Amino acid sequence: MSLAKNKFLNNLNKLKKNDIFSIFLYFLLFVITLRTIEQLFGKSTYDWDIDHRMYYAIRLLKGELNYVKEFDDQLPIIQYLFLLPAYFKNVNLWTFFSILITFFTSFKLFLFLKIIVIKEWQFKNLQFVNKAALLTSLFYLFFISSLNGSFSHINATATSFSILSLITYTNNFQSELDKRKRIINFIRSVIYAALSISMRPYFAPAIVLVVIWNHLRKKNLINPVKERKKSYLINSILKEIVIYLFLILIFGLLLNFTPYILHGDIRSFFNGIYLN
Repeated sequence: MSLAKNKFLNNLNKLKKNDIFSIFLYFLLFVITLRTIEQLFGKSTYDWDIDHRMYYAIRLLKGELNYVKEFDDQLPIIQYLFLLPAYFKNVNLWTFFSILITFFTSFKLFLFLKIIVIKEWQFKNLQFVNKAALLTSLFYLFFISSLNGSFSHINATATSFSILSLITYTNNFQSELDKRKRIINFIRSVIYAALSISMRPYFAPAIVLVVIWNHLRKKNLINPVKERKKSYLINSILKEIVIYLFLILIFGLLLNFTPYILHGDIRSFFNGIYLN
């Protein structure tokens, strides 16, 4: 009788824990859904800073690049990103794009965490892994939607690009990937990083530090190396980091600078960068 009672109580406790977790997940989903609907269909729910971005995009539609006649404290890429919303005179197009990128990042974060926990941490409890990954990915959406300006502000998109960059780079440390896949991941990570840093330059130190951390993590945790190999490893790490940073700079310049070359306003670009 006592065994049956204990079994019943254990099952009841498990049920309570699962219910609390499910309620919490549904709460997060409810808040995220409300904020998404509000951002897409609410009136004047976006940050006033977006009006600024729309204004400069409208100037570009009239053939005027940033820094030529008016100074802007942002890099030119933001002016390009707002071209479509400015053309249709609809801020919701930007908000929709931002929501898509943020939800896509949340999904990639979910998959990424599952890979890390199962393959590297050797967790066997798949139910726990799925719950942890789902909770983290939902928290990402919850925190982004809680920012000032929520999904409509450029912070959401810039943050998502930085996360995508780091996920893609970290995925390269999976042993089963071939050389071609590693190169593709490397280039994708560079492009995401260039986009993120172009939108929010202060993301640069964080991205670089996580790139360095990945190599230290591989050396000490995933695949520990002997003392005699350490000098070779340090040189290869420094080489990859230098290449990574160089490519971010090149892609960043291509993304921001190319229209100035085509328009013949190279001096204006460098003047704007200098003032910033």
